[in-house]
Amino acid sequence: MLTIRPADGNEVSGAYWVALTNLTRPSVIALSRQGLPQLEGSAPEKVLKGAYVLKPVKDPKAVLVATGSEVSLAVESAQKLADKGITVQVVSMPCSELFDEQSQEYKLEVFPLNVPVISIECLATFGWERYAHASIGMRTFGSSAKAEDLFKKFKFVPEHVVEKTESVIEHFKKLGYVPQTNVQL
Repeated sequence: MLTIRPADGNEVSGAYWVALTNLTRPSVIALSRQGLPQLEGSAPEKVLKGAYVLKPVKDPKAVLVATGSEVSLAVESAQKLADKGITVQVVSMPCSELFDEQSQEYKLEVFPLNVPVISIECLATFGWERYAHASIGMRTFGSSAKAEDLFKKFKFVPEHVVEKTESVIEHFKKLGYVPQTNVQL
């Protein structure tokens, strides 16, 4: 089964493209309830590979990978990091199952060696260990409140992503190397 979590309108179009042309397995398209911005660099055909570099940078110090509504949080956080002189690549991963089917060469284009990867998803972090060195996600049950209040409570805000990214970069700098993730092996 394919689970597709698009980040914007272009990715929604790509999700339908995947679902309607894939005749070998069912597809689930998980849409957001909140309005999302149209992301510069997204395109329907990019969904076909499952994940892609949305915001490329030269010599990234980290990669932020997200799915669905959290991709815009990754983009905003990357900009705040850039303002501090820290170059961060942003990856949108609408469908991990499709990404896992790509060539090793392509996977390493998306997740380069020796660069720490931080995932962002407003759900449990289960599964992200295949791709990421660190994850920002839910580790408890949720709550009921306005979305913006919950995002602050559970730290799904750019300030926390920036802090976590800086911490991960510093950790691996002290360690002296960045271990490979399962997808890089």
